[in-house]
Amino acid sequence: MSAALRSATYLGMHRLTGSRLGTYHREYLAQDRARKLPDSVAALGETLRHAVSSVPYYREVAGTEPGRIDDPVAFLRQLPILTKETIRDAGEQLLSSVGDRNTWYENATGGSTGEPLKLIQDADHRARIVAIQEVYSTWAGGGLGRPEVFIWGSERDIEVGSETLRNRLANAILNRKLLNAFRLDEASMRRFLAVVQRGPSKLVLAYSQAGFEVARFAAAERIGVPPQRGFIATAGMLYDHMRSRIEETFGCRVFDRYGSREIGDMAGECEHGTGLHVLPWCCYIEVVDDDDAPTPPGVEGDIVVTGLTNRAMPLIRYRIGDRAVLAADEVCPCGRAGPRLARVTGRTVDM
Repeated sequence: MSAALRSATYLGMHRLTGSRLGTYHREYLAQDRARKLPDSVAALGETLRHAVSSVPYYREVAGTEPGRIDDPVAFLRQLPILTKETIRDAGEQLLSSVGDRNTWYENATGGSTGEPLKLIQDADHRARIVAIQEVYSTWAGGGLGRPEVFIWGSERDIEVGSETLRNRLANAILNRKLLNAFRLDEASMRRFLAVVQRGPSKLVLAYSQAGFEVARFAAAERIGVPPQRGFIATAGMLYDHMRSRIEETFGCRVFDRYGSREIGDMAGECEHGTGLHVLPWCCYIEVVDDDDAPTPPGVEGDIVVTGLTNRAMPLIRYRIGDRAVLAADEVCPCGRAGPRLARVTGRTVDM
C-alpha cells in the first residue's frame, strides 16, 4: 500500500468519527510548506477571550470583559502564572462552561516530578495536536503513511493498556512499529534493530534516553544499521554525546522535539539546527526570570506556556516545570519566521 493510500485511509477513519484531523493536517501542512506560519498572537487573543468569557477561574483573575482584550500579549502578562498547585486547587473552576462535554476526556502528566496532574481535554484539541505532530514529522523526513518505528511508551500508557485494537489498527495502516521504552532488554532491542534493518529507510521516533540506549547497544554489539530517514528525539534532555551516538548509529540527523501531555508538541528543530522553532498552531511561549519578568534572548529562565488548542480546560501562563533560553530574532535559513528556543536546558527541579 502506498504512503498516500495509507494516509487517506487513516484520515478517512478519523473523518467517519467526526474528527477534523484531516482538515487541520491539510491546513497546517500547506502553511508550513509555503513558509507562511500563522501568527500565534491572533490565536492567543482568541484563547484569552474564550477563557475570560467562559472559565470561572480566568473570569475572576482577569477582572475585565473579553471585548476589552485589545493587546493579547500585554493582557497576558498581567495574568498570574498558573502552577500545578493552582490547577489542583482550582479544580472545576478551570473548566469551560461552554462546549460539548461528551467530547471531553481525561489525560494526565507522567508524574516524573511527583503526583500526576489530571487534565481535561477536548476532541478538537486531540485532532489538532495529532495534526501538528504529523506536520512536524515531515521536517525530519517522515509523513503520514511513510514507515516509522517508535521507541515509545509511558508508565500511564502501559498501565491503561496502550495496545488497544484502535491503536493496533492505526499502527498497521500507517506502517508503524513500536518498541516499549520501559522494557529495553537485550532481546527487545535486537528485535527492534532487526525491524530497522529490514525494508526501506524509516523515521525513528524515540524517548531521548531510550533511543540513546538502543544506539549504544547496537554499537557495543556491532549491529550494523542502514541509514534511516531521520530520528526525532523527545521526552527528555538530548545531550551532545547522545546526539552524536544516535546519529552515528542510525546514519541520519537527530531532530530534538519538545512537548508535553498538558499542551502537545510545542517546539522542534529544523534541518538547520538553529534552535527549536515554537510551533505556532499549538502554543504561545514565554521565558521568565525569578521575578516572572521576560528574559532577553540568551538568558535562561522558566518556560511559561499558554496552550492554544484546548477549549475544555485552557492552560494560560502555565509554569510547566522546564527551563530554556530564547534564541535571537534572526530568521532561520529554513524560512520559518517566529520565535525559537535556543535550547531547553532541563527541568526546574534538576536546576
